[in-house]
Amino acid sequence: MGAFMTGMGALGGILPDSVEPPKNPRHRSFFHYILGGLAFIFYSLVLLGSLKILSFDAAMYFYGPIGFLFLALISGYASHFFLDVFVSS
Repeated sequence: MGAFMTGMGALGGILPDSVEPPKNPRHRSFFHYILGGLAFIFYSLVLLGSLKILSFDAAMYFYGPIGFLFLALISGYASHFFLDVFVSS
């Protein structure tokens, strides 16, 4: 299961650049900033919920292997957005 979660995280990390390639003039458009921002906000809620800072229980929404794989995909997508915010090209 760990290998699948790692793979889904990696897939989520490269997904925005697969949809909007860096050589495209519309790079860092909708799929980077809008969906990436939403993924980052969602992942922040999950992280704050797991640290018991907020009362957001991710286990209630992401129960089972499919839910955890989806959460890994969102985590990779959010990390791509986070790195794009701090690294400009």
